[in-house]
Amino acid sequence: MPAHDRHPDTAAVHAGRLVVPSNVASSPPLFQASSYEFSDLDDVEAIYGGARSGKIYGRYGGPNGEQFEAAIAELEGAEAAVGAAAGMSAIDAALATNLGPGDAIVATREAYGGTYALLEHDYRARGIAVRYVDQHDHAAVAAALAAAPAARVLYVEALTNPLVRVADLATLARSPTRREHVSSSMRRSRHPRSCGRSRSGQISCCIASGSISAATATSARA
Repeated sequence: MPAHDRHPDTAAVHAGRLVVPSNVASSPPLFQASSYEFSDLDDVEAIYGGARSGKIYGRYGGPNGEQFEAAIAELEGAEAAVGAAAGMSAIDAALATNLGPGDAIVATREAYGGTYALLEHDYRARGIAVRYVDQHDHAAVAAALAAAPAARVLYVEALTNPLVRVADLATLARSPTRREHVSSSMRRSRHPRSCGRSRSGQISCCIASGSISAATATSARA
């Protein structure tokens, strides 16, 4: 039906339909749509049920986010990666999956202000003990972990914000940790590879970097 025969609202939705080129773009196109089309109800059921590849709605993820996560996992040698829209979302995801009521976290005294507020106002309210330590004093870090039997996370920052002090990640990763390490990053470049898997216990090492980036991610190493 010609656009001039449609209601203005309908014409505005359907006018100027995108024609997808037969050849692939040299750089990934940005998908800004929140919703996707379905050919019929069978198509809806197949995609919602996972029988057919397709997208449902923006909040459930899109092609660009999946590409970003796949790239991070590949670059880091990780089993998988999860992207977040903000650094605090990435940090909270890394902490919340490793901490529960009765647990404790040993965190750097130079934690970013948003992280400090999260620990003080949210995690303490959840029954999680928080202990701060100078991450550059490795003996103090080891002592803090030893003094907190319930500690399940050691949280440090690769580059502190705002002082930009550089952490010795290789040494911190050799702290007496007792579980798989998890790292979260706000860096443009790779995650510190010194945060590999610990095979000797139960504490997760969560490392955040404070340099500016348009995207953040948490990645769990295989």
